Amino acid sequence: MALVVDYPYNGNENLIRHYSDAGFTIRQIETGNEYGEAIDRYPSKYTYEETDNPIEPEGNPIESEEPEEDAGAV
Repeated sequence: MALVVDYPYNGNENLIRHYSDAGFTIRQIETGNEYGEAIDRYPSKYTYEETDNPIEPEGNPIESEEPEEDAGAV
């Protein structure tokens, strides 16, 4: 479910945070852009809906690779 909560930050009481409580991205309905979370001024001129796309972990995942063979070896 897409949630909206107050998000006071650095003394700014006019912010709200939009996010999914299930770990999915949210889509800004007006533009179609997807986000992991969105922080807007209150009242927000944007609306959001939850998608079926899971939020990707930040950073590069470590992939397991087999070592490459030396092409110059005889």
